[in-house]
Amino acid sequence: MLSGLNHLTLVVIFFVFFVVFYQQLLGMRLHARWDSGAYLSCGDLWLCLSLDPQRRITPPEESDYTHYAFSIAE
Repeated sequence: MLSGLNHLTLVVIFFVFFVVFYQQLLGMRLHARWDSGAYLSCGDLWLCLSLDPQRRITPPEESDYTHYAFSIAE
């Protein structure tokens, strides 16, 4: 049985823009940032931004790592 949403991972091509958008405009808390990703949170929800420069030339249905992870009860 589903017990909640564990995290969201969004693939982005404008990485710096989205970090600023989620952190400064939406007020999410930045926990970690590296060259190709970042972890942010809003309450209990975790968001991972993942840079994929290939997204510009490869259709999302062929390369997209965007996903939604659910928590489930044992």
